[in-house]
Amino acid sequence: MMDTLACFALTRDIPIDDLLKYKPYGRHKPMISRTLLRNVVGHSIYQLIVMFVLIFKGGDLFDIVDGFDSNTFCMPTQHSSIVFTTFVFMQLFNEVNARMLQERNVFNGIHKNCVFLIIWFGQVVMQVNFC
Repeated sequence: MMDTLACFALTRDIPIDDLLKYKPYGRHKPMISRTLLRNVVGHSIYQLIVMFVLIFKGGDLFDIVDGFDSNTFCMPTQHSSIVFTTFVFMQLFNEVNARMLQERNVFNGIHKNCVFLIIWFGQVVMQVNFC
């Protein structure tokens, strides 16, 4: 659900004229810049922290059964639904962040891309309905 629809949604963005104002990258410059690496590592650490807190302390935080006390390790519980839904919503908001890599305002021009909005809201509806 997330990868296929996200790829289609992100490829439907209309190029903006400001892209022509950026200087070209040098021949020997790395493909992954320091800023991009910092953003990827920072977002990964953020997601890991949130997920580990929910996995190991979510049962106590929400006062629900976490499924770790049962005889079967991966018993479907309300706790596992919260963990998965949190992961999906973090990925959905990462889609919005990935739209404009050079912009500080990630919502700039989002209203012009109807396909992105339809797919994004469709993913939210699917997650809420199926979870």
